[in-house]
Amino acid sequence: MYLGLASILIFEYRQHKKHNTNSLAFVLVCLIFPIFMGGIIELMQEYYFPPRSGNLLDWISDIAGVGLGWMVMQFIKPKVK
Repeated sequence: MYLGLASILIFEYRQHKKHNTNSLAFVLVCLIFPIFMGGIIELMQEYYFPPRSGNLLDWISDIAGVGLGWMVMQFIKPKVK
């Protein structure tokens, strides 16, 4: 899911900013935000929804998904106009 989320965020950011992906805003919106959101969701599962449990490995999987999404979008970068 986070691979898809990061890919869509990167795609939309590129379309809006005309391929300016070397900015701090790009890193914050497309990479840091999904990682932060995944961590918050894991904490909420642990502390606010008793039948659910938060797991560090789930969050690491979220981070890996964001990284893979970024790599996929780097690979198809020339094909996206």
